[in-house]
Amino acid sequence: MSFWIFEEIAKGIQDDMSASIENYHSLFWNREAWDNTHRYLKCCGIKSAKDWTKYHVDIPKSCCSKPIEECLQMTEAVTYRTGCLRSAVLLLKSHVHTISMSALLIFLIILVSFLLVLCILSKMKRERIGQN
Repeated sequence: MSFWIFEEIAKGIQDDMSASIENYHSLFWNREAWDNTHRYLKCCGIKSAKDWTKYHVDIPKSCCSKPIEECLQMTEAVTYRTGCLRSAVLLLKSHVHTISMSALLIFLIILVSFLLVLCILSKMKRERIGQN
């Protein structure tokens, strides 16, 4: 079941990347997100640098994997070879244990809080019945 959920999450990430790549030049926060992703994950595009040309967008300078003087003219030859989707999914997988343990802890805290509320309400009800 977790495999199915993880595949859905990966599909969602891919859909978000596809939608945002088209707005690379028009939205500042989009450009920042892509540039930071390229630099941090050392990747380019969704599956490869070809994604930028597929969406009729110039390859960003943040995809450059060579010395800056070689990247004055951005082509696929000077970009990172891997796409960002694969790197993002691998990063997510590396943190899945922490995320699931955090979710479990939060669930347990909520459950204990709910049980305490039930106990307090029960005690208040008994006290109210005892006063009558």
